[in-house]
Amino acid sequence: MRVAEGVLDVIEGELIGKDHPILRYDSVIVTPHIWAYAYDTLKVMGEAVTDEIVSYVIERSVKGVEIVVMPKQLRSLTP
Repeated sequence: MRVAEGVLDVIEGELIGKDHPILRYDSVIVTPHIWAYAYDTLKVMGEAVTDEIVSYVIERSVKGVEIVVMPKQLRSLTP
């Protein structure tokens, strides 16, 4: 199998050296971990959060999350 293109989002602790073999390919892009702050990414994340809020308000459910109310702990959080 051959990879035609690649985009790698590198984070601290996973930095690769300038002589790493993957960097020899013109079809590979390596970015620092700031890619998550690109406009399109932030827009998609904002839409996902908005959808989850609407889902909770209307259906009282959030995908993959079980809402548990703990009265004692809740009281300790209120002023």
